[in-house]
Amino acid sequence: MWMLTDDELLHAYQQAVELQLDHHFIQLLQEEINRRQLEMHNLVWVSGAARA
Repeated sequence: MWMLTDDELLHAYQQAVELQLDHHFIQLLQEEINRRQLEMHNLVWVSGAARA
């Protein structure tokens, strides 16, 4: 995880949640986000239906 930039990590988390990937993988991403003290409220959530 340390090889990902902060932006890449947040994007990976967002994609993992949207794609409903394994809960343990999402938890691992969350732990790294917390370790880096990043803020997730800045993420832009886009559903498949909202894409043009």
